Amino acid sequence: MNNTAVMAMLSGLRSADRERSIGYLEVSNGIGILCGPLIGALLFNIGGYHFPFAVFALLYIAVYPVIAHYLFKANSEK
Repeated sequence: MNNTAVMAMLSGLRSADRERSIGYLEVSNGIGILCGPLIGALLFNIGGYHFPFAVFALLYIAVYPVIAHYLFKANSEK
């Protein structure tokens, strides 16, 4: 759901900003797909089945205000 909303917000940017922002989004998705299973497996070994979900949920909740700030800032500067 988040990726769909971010792509919709990025589509409202100017052409040069839109292409750069979508590129950053795709790079970050690729890094997440590459590193996610490794980090998840390490967290599973540390704390069991529920631990990776709890860690990433707390991380997402902590980082989401920063992401929203930059997205709304980029969208308002168009």
